[in-house]
Formats: sequence, C-alpha cells, structure tokens
Amino acid sequence: MAYYDISGTSYEAIFKQVKARGPGPDNDPSAPRDTYAFASTQLEEVKFVGDCRVSAVAYLSFHQTILVPRLTPGGSGLSQQNIDAWNYQLEVAALHEGRHLFINASTVVEYQAKMRTTLGGCSAIDNLFQQMNQDLRDRNLAYHAELRANCKPELGCSPKWFGT
Repeated sequence: MAYYDISGTSYEAIFKQVKARGPGPDNDPSAPRDTYAFASTQLEEVKFVGDCRVSAVAYLSFHQTILVPRLTPGGSGLSQQNIDAWNYQLEVAALHEGRHLFINASTVVEYQAKMRTTLGGCSAIDNLFQQMNQDLRDRNLAYHAELRANCKPELGCSPKWFGT
C-alpha cells in the first residue's frame, strides 16, 4: 500500500486537498474517490528455435499497489466526528481496493497454471497472456457493475465517497 499525505482543518479542506493531490477520481460512481489500485503483469518466455519451452520457463511476474490518501496525524483541527467519518470512508475504500487486489491476484494465479500446461508454443502463450489481461479488465468492471447494482459498505461501496 502506498500513501499520499493530506491535511486540513475542515472536512471540506481535506477533500479539496485530496482532489488536488490524489491520483484523480474514477468516473465510475461505485469506485472510491481518489484511491487507486493498480497492477502490472509481465510475461517471460524462453524461445528455442521458434518455439517456447513452456512448462519450465514461461512465468508471470505480478506487482500491485493500492494508493490512498493518509490524513496527517495530529494538529489537523478536525472534530472527532469528522475524523471518525474520514476513517470510516478509508475502511470502505480499503475493502473496495482489496477486492480489486483479490480479483487481480486470483486471475494471475489462474492463468499462471494455464500457461504452464499449454501446448502450442509461444503464440498460444501470448494469446493466453492477452486473454488474461482482458479477463483482468472484465472482472474488475464486473465488480464495479455489482456495486452499482448493490452499493453497500461491506461490499466496498459507499453511497457518498470522499467529498462527493
């Protein structure tokens, strides 16, 4: 998890800073504002005379990070009610982004197993890699569609995200 620090003496000032310093809001209303989960995948292959040696050498590397705002402790001047509201929103955002991380990691594990057992050389592996990246997008979009249909904090959705 990565953070960007924010501070302010009112809830409104905090959200103004989040909007100015954060990664930018997702246009999907089911996504938390100014938090972000991102993942990168890379396929490594070893080719022998135009073919791949799949079972021993093809592998995926995978890295993911969650970027969230962090309220600078102490001296903010916020009321306890505003601090509690802020912390609650961060808990819901953590659930939301954590679900994306689970979707990403489980998809990569699924495709890792497929790539180790696929016959057909490098083109078959390359096709699986492209299919995996499409499935990553589709599965994350399906999660957002689920939230638009049923927005509940315990599912990682807040009817009113940070300052909206």
